[in-house]
Amino acid sequence: MTPLSNYTNLVDGIFGTGSASLSQAGTYTNNVVGALNDATDYKTFSDCFVARLKRLNEIYHVHDPHRKNIIDQVNLIATDNWEGAYSELAAFDFLNQECDAKTKPIELNVNVIPNRTYALECGGKGPANLDGWYADWDVFFDVKSLKDNAKEILTGICSDVYARLGKGTFLIRPTYPLHMPIEILQERRNDVLAELLQRIDLTTKPRLLHSGIVDELDYRIEWKPGISITESGYNPFEHAEQHYTLAFRHVKKYVKDRPFFLVFVCFPWFNGIVTDFSSFNESFYRSFARRVFCQYIRNPMTLSSLNKDFKGTETTYGVSRKLAGILFLEDRCIDGRHPDSRNVCGRFYFNPNADNKLTYTLFYDCTLQQRLCWRDDFAHDNY
Repeated sequence: MTPLSNYTNLVDGIFGTGSASLSQAGTYTNNVVGALNDATDYKTFSDCFVARLKRLNEIYHVHDPHRKNIIDQVNLIATDNWEGAYSELAAFDFLNQECDAKTKPIELNVNVIPNRTYALECGGKGPANLDGWYADWDVFFDVKSLKDNAKEILTGICSDVYARLGKGTFLIRPTYPLHMPIEILQERRNDVLAELLQRIDLTTKPRLLHSGIVDELDYRIEWKPGISITESGYNPFEHAEQHYTLAFRHVKKYVKDRPFFLVFVCFPWFNGIVTDFSSFNESFYRSFARRVFCQYIRNPMTLSSLNKDFKGTETTYGVSRKLAGILFLEDRCIDGRHPDSRNVCGRFYFNPNADNKLTYTLFYDCTLQQRLCWRDDFAHDNY
């Protein structure tokens, strides 16, 4: 059975015949659908992922108006855009845990009129679409994948090089600090590609190239099969320093008049940087959140300096106060031994300067029952 046909049977078996609406070619596969088709090497992941889908099917039952959104995300798992869909399913499963004060499941795919968010300041004309809303407490959230964007961009560049110079002729292994900022790669992608195309000589066959465009970026070129070892450095605090602006890239979703939080989902198959080695993950998450919440308290810099799409005049600090918190979710389905649990570790950081706080609310009480791995409100670290 092909990975795609196996996934079709899985989806239809859980959500009902006809739920799987996959348009890809029959030979299509990716990390998730491929793993689900391997009952030997990936049984642990498969058991956990299938259990998650069954929980969501039970939460959003047949007559629930939000069921379609779940099925849409389940179908997106079998596409090249699976990372975002996977992140949303993990978040919906985790955040829908039972708690004493919640009377109904989270409402999904909700629209908020533009003037209640920063959609207008970011050039939008219609409502802002958010991933979730707790109707019980009027709390909104949006889900994002915490991906290794540098690796993703460099992989795409290398693929373009192979396509132009001959796939299979050689192998490019980029080496760079794992905390490398991605802005220069995004802004100068074409220059980086042109540099590689110019300097990879099929006659002289160079083994090592140093980029003249991106600091600390090197390429090891393998011209024949063999074992290659690369080395990278990592500092979680520098990683946070270089990447905290990611939170401000999603500012158009921030709700101005009610509590709103961001959810970042981290999963090894799209982020191999953040690990629990020496508690690097905790150091990164806390430093990231603190920079967003506290770094600009006395800084009059406008947000347009960080986000060129933002056309408003508000300061970065003023905008940051509309973000009530950041929840980092680490998905652990790959090695999860208990499918009946969520197999997610959640670390929630609450903004001490938020205009619409989540601390000491019924929502906050609910998070206490959701078995978070960590929470912090920076109450005595707000400067």
